[in-house]
Amino acid sequence: MPEIFEYIKRLAPGKDDEVQLTDAIRRLVESEEVYACVVDGVRYDTGNKTGYLKAVLTFVLEDDELKDEVLSYLQYADS
Repeated sequence: MPEIFEYIKRLAPGKDDEVQLTDAIRRLVESEEVYACVVDGVRYDTGNKTGYLKAVLTFVLEDDELKDEVLSYLQYADS
């Protein structure tokens, strides 16, 4: 729901000085229905460099057009 953005704007930073989306959702639930979808899959934390790289590499390695070139580059970069 687009109303979530108003709740996000009003939040004070929380853990690690970040605004937490879960806090905004919690407040939104108090005033209206919130819908969700359970996703069966892997979650990547792209908020840090390692998590971002893991996400990108996972998708690259699943792409037949990119996989061989990137693996070749990584093998070369390791030498």
